[in-house]
Amino acid sequence: MTSGWRPVIKGTRIPVSIIVGYLRIGLTPEKLASEVISHVSLAALFDALSYYHDHKAEIDAEVAENQLMADPKYLRERMGDEDFKRMTGQLK
Repeated sequence: MTSGWRPVIKGTRIPVSIIVGYLRIGLTPEKLASEVISHVSLAALFDALSYYHDHKAEIDAEVAENQLMADPKYLRERMGDEDFKRMTGQLK
């Protein structure tokens, strides 16, 4: 259930932390399996959630890191203004 250093759903490249993120914004495992990532079975999602509960601190840290990296201010600081504008379509 790991890929490099990130735990993923077996047979996919989908990190467990992404599943946790979806749940935190209010999606249910059933909705994920039927609408968002329909190629992943509900059983596999519950396996990922079981893994999460066994490794909560590790996955919570990854979720927090993902949120920090998605912050535009953080990205602008890390990438530089010109690269950030290019990435976000503000610079052609």
